[in-house]
Amino acid sequence: MRDNVMRKVPETSSELVALITKAFEASPPEGLEDAEEELRAAGLDPDAVGTEIAAFAKAAYAASPLNWRVSAAQQRKAALERLGGRHVVRRPRVELEAQINAILAQGGRAAAQARAYFHKNEGRASDEDLASLLSQLEFLEEESGENE
Repeated sequence: MRDNVMRKVPETSSELVALITKAFEASPPEGLEDAEEELRAAGLDPDAVGTEIAAFAKAAYAASPLNWRVSAAQQRKAALERLGGRHVVRRPRVELEAQINAILAQGGRAAAQARAYFHKNEGRASDEDLASLLSQLEFLEEESGENE
């Protein structure tokens, strides 16, 4: 068994993990009661350790790229940056409408997302709105590789 000398309380999660690792390396616990005893012998409160490890794991998962919410947010941000970097080209209204109709006729993801909006607002949308819609459709088409 280990000595019962009170050690310094860990100040960071890294220190806590190192202390737990060191405590369990000498003689791995065989059950929950043995683990609690090992922690107490190391000068740690088992309930506090459990709470801190749970909080550490939750925080690590929340920031992890393996968490789909984190990776989806990163992908969305990157796509918005790429979209925001596009230059909207001013073209005659007839040309804008023809190009939008051509993309909508191809089907696919880009068309499905814009068809209802375009047909609802056709004739009422400003030239700027049509240029922006065309730019977004072209972006979606490029992103999904539909024009290959």
